[in-house]
Amino acid sequence: MEIVSTQQRKKIHPHKFTLWVAIGSIVMMFAGLTSAYIVKSNQAAWQTIVIPKIFWYSTTVILISSLTVQMALRAFKDREMNRYRSLIAITTVLGVLFILLQYLGFRQLWMSGVTLRGSGAGQFPQDSCGFWLGCTCCIKPSRGANLLGGFSCVPLTPDPGALAV
Repeated sequence: MEIVSTQQRKKIHPHKFTLWVAIGSIVMMFAGLTSAYIVKSNQAAWQTIVIPKIFWYSTTVILISSLTVQMALRAFKDREMNRYRSLIAITTVLGVLFILLQYLGFRQLWMSGVTLRGSGAGQFPQDSCGFWLGCTCCIKPSRGANLLGGFSCVPLTPDPGALAV
């Protein structure tokens, strides 16, 4: 019987394994994009772009929303339901604001002539300084969908007994 319990302790939970596979995949994707950026930026026809300031605001908003969701989790664990509900509502508003700021930022890029065509930095998912802008058609919209999907699964009136260990 002890052999079975020792073997079970050595096993990794399937959800944790899936999480590590996803993290590994994301790291590999960004490593590939970074190496492609380095190669393409050395081409003769490379044109740099300037990041609209609105992207810095959206970065600040998403960082603040990460803080508020962690505070909400702590309030939930402490069974402070009113505080939890307000923090989740603030996080939701910040998530929607993030999506709006991303839309406005990419609209500003598009209006200034930065598109996914040509050989300049606008075709590439980074700016000339190496900060990630994200691919207009894939990465940024998926972040918005991720936020909306995540918040649709968060209950606003949770069962405090659900965290009982």
